[in-house]
Amino acid sequence: MSVSVSDPFQKRIRRIARQRSKLRGGIRHKVTRTGLIVAKPRIIRPQFPLKSLMLMFVVALLFKGFVFYQLGADDYNARVNALANGTKVEQAGAYLMSPDPVSGVISDVMREIFG
Repeated sequence: MSVSVSDPFQKRIRRIARQRSKLRGGIRHKVTRTGLIVAKPRIIRPQFPLKSLMLMFVVALLFKGFVFYQLGADDYNARVNALANGTKVEQAGAYLMSPDPVSGVISDVMREIFG
């Protein structure tokens, strides 16, 4: 096995290419003790959008409470029961829109605010 003169050079090129591919996700700069500024790869971890999910949940509850307030308890329950007798998608909607204590409280608060 013969060793070429360009083997160390190729090894260094591969190492530099590996470092560059790590830095594609973002970099952060760090100053070493000697004062040299070194670019380190930023580790990107996928984050679950918890805030967005919570906001969607709160908006859905407010919507449900508003519809409950607008229609009244009897009409709301009649419409949910009509959905429960429909297709599978309508049954899923009926399950999601079924009255719960939170939407009742939101409806009561809206009734106090808006009359």
